[in-house]
Amino acid sequence: MVATHSFKQKLVNALLSIVFLIASGCSEADSSGLSANDFQPEGGLMPIDIWLDNGLDQLDKIVFSDSSYQLFLSLELELKTLRLDFANKRVLQRAVFEDQDQIRTTLFFDKAKLTYSYHKEKSGREWMVAYANNKPYAAANFAEGEWRAVEPYIVPSDQILLSKAMKLSIQYAELEKKSPYQARILNDKWETFAEIEKKEALNYRLNVKKGEYISIALHQAPEHIFFTFSNQATPRMEYKTWSGAADSTGDLVIQVFSTAELRGKSEFTLKVNRQNPIALQ
Repeated sequence: MVATHSFKQKLVNALLSIVFLIASGCSEADSSGLSANDFQPEGGLMPIDIWLDNGLDQLDKIVFSDSSYQLFLSLELELKTLRLDFANKRVLQRAVFEDQDQIRTTLFFDKAKLTYSYHKEKSGREWMVAYANNKPYAAANFAEGEWRAVEPYIVPSDQILLSKAMKLSIQYAELEKKSPYQARILNDKWETFAEIEKKEALNYRLNVKKGEYISIALHQAPEHIFFTFSNQATPRMEYKTWSGAADSTGDLVIQVFSTAELRGKSEFTLKVNRQNPIALQ
């Protein structure tokens, strides 16, 4: 009788969870309207039938490389690198990093909120976690050929690093959405013709990896037009041309400006070329 009662209770909890999911009106990839405790059956685990398929669907998309462009950022004082995958219209899809235990973690986002995370150990063990309001509410482990529900807290992951990666990813999701720059430079060889007037400054974002060789030059620009790196901690210098290896991974903000007060418009051409140092040897 005890076993039968336990089974019935689990069945009722599962059905209630499904009803709540339907009533919440959430999309397949978006659980942002849910609370982390909304689905947790009392004294039991969240049934994987409710959420896991949607998480695995997100995982399958990686195989088809559906991202439009990627950005690379620094984590943990340059010890780790965070890769961000963006779709068309600058929408953040995923963030990928590897912790000190060589566990590769992929974070999946919908509307700049964390929905799932996938963790794969070097040994091959796999884990999936579901989130609501950026907090975990369910998890599963792939073992012996099948997925099994587990408590989220037992998933092997560096939670401090994961939290930093999530916050940085969301920060960049908002940045790309607002795009407060003239252009994001994505090609290895890139140039643009533009005009500057009055006291305005034009910003261009170039994402680089540590060690990449970069050359930047202004062409056909008046003597009072220069560029600088506006987001560097070192004192800002004025350049007509600059070349060198990137000393860190992340965004360089190239700011074109005038040192004189302009009465009209000034034209210029900005050229950027970057190469992997190995290719130069």
